[in-house]
Amino acid sequence: MNGAVQQFSVQQFSATPVPANYNSVVQGSGPQEKKGNPMNRPIAQMTAVVGISLMLVVGMSTSGVASASRHAANTKQQVVAQRASSKKPKIDVDGGGGGTQVVKTPTKQEVRGQKALDLVTFEWQAALPGWRIRFLAPRKGYLAITFREERRIDVYLRPDRSEVAIAHDIAHELGHAVDVTYLNDVDRSEILEIRKLPASTAWWACNACGDLQTGAGDFAETFALIHAPRVKFYSELGSEPTADMLADVNAVVVAALTRT
Repeated sequence: MNGAVQQFSVQQFSATPVPANYNSVVQGSGPQEKKGNPMNRPIAQMTAVVGISLMLVVGMSTSGVASASRHAANTKQQVVAQRASSKKPKIDVDGGGGGTQVVKTPTKQEVRGQKALDLVTFEWQAALPGWRIRFLAPRKGYLAITFREERRIDVYLRPDRSEVAIAHDIAHELGHAVDVTYLNDVDRSEILEIRKLPASTAWWACNACGDLQTGAGDFAETFALIHAPRVKFYSELGSEPTADMLADVNAVVVAALTRT
């Protein structure tokens, strides 16, 4: 169920297009966190935002070589300092998306976000080339937002939110990214059927609105259960998916990812 697919070709939308500026969000309002997603407008008017692209690549820094002309004692001190420096992780803020790469020492929240991302089993960099994920300071009312056109996921890290919960938020938004990149109307109808939801269920919500009462939000929550440590299932459309439902939804996703 969590098997990684290594190679994909992007599926072009063959039916109703995703709203052009669609924004999908994970919202938070106090202890009970709420998720959010696309629009309930006519498809042509929908604004699409999906996503979370993570642009963090942890690496090791390098240090200069001590000059041979230095005194032996100074050289020893430099070697000790170099070894200490080499243990500090650095982050590729470009995310491997091409162009000039700028490397900087990661902030505490970036390191924390990367630890949460490491808990997500979905091979997002292989499946979603060009997408980035950013870990940012807390933002009132939001836990994460996916931006479809920018191919970016922003995750707002609250100090009291666990890494497991953050991993769920990331996986939820990655579900939206997969949705707008690969799924078509046939896939979405099949997912609603698997989840035993009415065929008339609205898939999109309004731009940057909560999505827990939409098909897109229910799918993103299901996707998060497949690819991140289990937390509460937040969808308001139906009960938590059974193991068979998770396997069947995952099969639809894998088929979409490998479709040519």
